[in-house]
This record gives sequence, structure tokens and C-alpha cells, in this order.
Amino acid sequence: MPYQTDSLIRMGRDHDGGYVLDERSIMNAEALISFGINDDWSFEEDFRARNESPVYAYDGKVSTGYFGAMLVKCFSSPSKLRNIPHWLRTIREYRQFFRGDVRHIQKYVGETDADHFASLPGILASHLPQSDSKFFLKIDIEGWEYRILEDILSIAHRLTGLAMEFHDVDLHLDKITSFVERLPLSVCHIHANNYSPISRTGCPYVIEMSFTSQPISDVPASLPSVLDMVNNRHADEIAFEFA
Repeated sequence: MPYQTDSLIRMGRDHDGGYVLDERSIMNAEALISFGINDDWSFEEDFRARNESPVYAYDGKVSTGYFGAMLVKCFSSPSKLRNIPHWLRTIREYRQFFRGDVRHIQKYVGETDADHFASLPGILASHLPQSDSKFFLKIDIEGWEYRILEDILSIAHRLTGLAMEFHDVDLHLDKITSFVERLPLSVCHIHANNYSPISRTGCPYVIEMSFTSQPISDVPASLPSVLDMVNNRHADEIAFEFA
């Protein structure tokens, strides 16, 4: 259950891609490490607008070459021609944003450093080797999050905050519960992604959770927050009920 804090903000684009979190956890970070960007780095842009610290974004799928290939595919069918402006804009904005100390590393995130994968310990050794450096961590890696939960717990003392999307929640509820109980951060927000339905037991299949290292109240938060937006604008919000 999330608890109230007066410093919640929304970061990232409207609807899908945005997170509600504690602003203090952003301002206190010495870097942003982001796992999973696809073709939307609005969260990373909002981070830089508030905090000029380095950004390290990991995603093994995307690159200018990938976006270029998606652009070429638009010419294969008349119905896809309307997507041309999107991919042209994506290529331009990718080149504009990822430069200098804002880096995209074309690797997936997993348990080990091998081939096209990078581990959380390896990533920290590369970019934030000082053991006392603090950073904000954002994770949306389509189910791979469960493979790195123990790695996150091992460096949790370095986190100013964490924004994380959990997938297939009904199958991994025990893992999520154990992780939240062991994580030395407070839950400051939770939101169901309504692009996925709910299970027969009423459990959302995909949830977004935000954690903060900053002190918050012991008063349960009211959900949904006024900052919340449905991920899918064509579907109803999924309400949370806590026993």
C-alpha cells in the first residue's frame, strides 16, 4: 500500500510512459539509470529538465538503424504511410537527446554480462563505481525485472528512488510481495496499466510502482492520484483496493 507524500510529481509523457513519483528522489540523484526505452524517452527528458546529472539508458532493441528500418517499412503498405512522420521525428529526437553524458547503451539487461546483455552490477561498475554514489533507477523490461530483483536489493542502499513496471503480476505476486517487504524504500505510488486486463481474482496483470528513499507519512494514499492518467485512453481506469 502506498503512503501519502506532498512531493509527488508526474514524469514522462501523458498516458502510457509516464510515472507518478517523489520529486525528492529525482532531485537527490547523482544519475539516472534507465532500463527499457523503446521509442519513448520522455521520462529521461523530464529527468534532465529537473536534474542535469548523467543519464544511462539501456535497451538492446533500439538504435538509429532500428528506427530507420521502421521508417522503410512504412513504404511497404499505403496504410503505414501515416507513420512516416512518427519515425522521422523519432530519429531526429533520438540524435538530439542522446549525446554527451546522456547515453543510450544498446544492450539488454539481464543476470550476467554476456553478448548483448549487461547486468546491474556490471552497469554500476562501468558508470557509478563509487560505492556511495546515489542514483534513481527506472525499469520497464517486459518481464525480465524478475531476474534482477536480487541485484536491485543488493544495491538498494544506493537508490534515491525506483520506478518499476511489473508484468504478469498474477504469476509473480509472491515474488513482488517479498521484494517490496525487503526493499528499504517506501512505496509512494502504485498504478495499474490498463493496456492489460485484470485476472479472474481481480489482480491487474501489469502494475507500475514507485518507491522513495525519502521520509513519507504513515497515512495511506488515496488512489488514483490526481496525477494519474490511464495508459490506454480507450479503456477504463483499473481501481486498486487494499484489504
